[in-house]
Amino acid sequence: MHLFPFAACALSGVLFAAAHPIFGDGWGLPLLVWVALVPALLVTLRGSPAQAAAGGAVVGAVVAVLVGRWIPEAVRLHYEAGPALAYGISLVHALTLAPVWALLFWAVHRLHHRGVSLLLALPLVVAAVECWAPRIFPGNLATPLYLQPTWLQLADVFGMPGVSAVVAVVPAAIVLTLQDRRNRTVAKHALGTAALVLLAAQLYGQAQLWSLDRTLPNLRTVDVGVVQPGIFEPRALADTAERLAILQRGAAELEARGAQLIVWPESAYRVASVTRDVGAFPQRAKAVGDGLIPQSGFRVPLLFGGVSVDPEDGTRAWNTAWLLDDTGKVALRYDKSKMVPIVEDDALLLPLRWLFGDSFGPEGLQAGERLGIGTVNLQDGSTLRVGVLICYESILSSFVAQLGTHRPELILNIANDAHYGSPVERELHLAALLPRSIELRRSMARATLNGVSAFIDPGGRILQAERAPTPAAMLQPLPISTMTSLSPLTAPALAVFVLGACVFLGTRRGTTPPPHRPAEEAQS
Repeated sequence: MHLFPFAACALSGVLFAAAHPIFGDGWGLPLLVWVALVPALLVTLRGSPAQAAAGGAVVGAVVAVLVGRWIPEAVRLHYEAGPALAYGISLVHALTLAPVWALLFWAVHRLHHRGVSLLLALPLVVAAVECWAPRIFPGNLATPLYLQPTWLQLADVFGMPGVSAVVAVVPAAIVLTLQDRRNRTVAKHALGTAALVLLAAQLYGQAQLWSLDRTLPNLRTVDVGVVQPGIFEPRALADTAERLAILQRGAAELEARGAQLIVWPESAYRVASVTRDVGAFPQRAKAVGDGLIPQSGFRVPLLFGGVSVDPEDGTRAWNTAWLLDDTGKVALRYDKSKMVPIVEDDALLLPLRWLFGDSFGPEGLQAGERLGIGTVNLQDGSTLRVGVLICYESILSSFVAQLGTHRPELILNIANDAHYGSPVERELHLAALLPRSIELRRSMARATLNGVSAFIDPGGRILQAERAPTPAAMLQPLPISTMTSLSPLTAPALAVFVLGACVFLGTRRGTTPPPHRPAEEAQS
């Protein structure tokens, strides 16, 4: 390809990135998602398979740099690193995403040149890539629509890859129309098909939300409180009692307002080491001051995050969430099992420690071995079965689907986005996790150190959110749903189906000219 095709691919990357909340304090132009891929598709479908892959790599690299523009600042803050390391890790992220987009455009090119209509080829490949391609920070083509829940309702059947497939129909129809502008039949068929798909998605979404609006008011509710301390200390000052004092004051306020369950963020309790054999956090203890007891000043059941250590080997540590009842007894101890690549994954940190010294990254952070499912007794005598996700885990659709098979009644997500620095990352994290409520049809309460803390209903609608990095004590009655969602069962089947369809259609011998070529060109 010459310079113009690469420029067109770069333009697609810019448009798709701009659809995400990457501007200012976290806002974007989500309507661009419907047309973002058009420039790249127009040029890559005319070239060779290798050129299509190269164009896709350009799209992916641009998306990685712009959507991940918060990464250098996060590395600088978290590791006190210089520009070389900060931008080096950003480059690593781009290099992991570019091959995924290269695969996407190469596969679309191959299917299209095997006689498969772009209206089928693009949605199939988009869904297959989102289901199977490994990415450090998984996202979906439909992620920018996170504030438009009607479009996302199909996720309760097919997961977010199914929603992305619907979005992909629109650029496919536009490309087919532009490629053969003289043939009105092609345009009518392409645009008509896209219109019918969008209409069906809208009708399904509206019907689901209408059904939820009739069902949710009749469900049992639990008054859940979230405390956001709104504080970020440099790494050297992270272990301070100031954060805990803010959290305790917020919890006492929420208890007075009627909270039945309180949620604190990941990294909330950093004032003392907690051994993994602890069975209770008593209301009072001689060993530590009253202020260092988590539930000091209130007695409501509490979920919070901290670090637990092996009682026999203090160098082995886990990123842990504890769920306490109103007496301080541990109802659930959950260790984060899906680690953030590079930041928490000890195996991936080894080469970086070799280059930059042993101080790079957390030492000995271990991965958990089971899901965060537990039941807590509330003060009114009822019980509540919760599913706990720690930070990064909330964006992993397949992992959350495993949690859903254990039928939690409420999803609790605790996170620490403070060390990422940028409000852009905080909003992107919210956008990526919000569809989990739809996929499981469960309410979600999310607590973070400095935003975005939020309450989300089973329809993926934000009931309340605190985006500012300031202290906040939020209270929300959340409907406790036991509705059955098909997504945990059908999403794996969809993954197998779309991959199988891509392989079958991509390996069969084409029986028609490449459909992107005008008829007179094909005959010459």
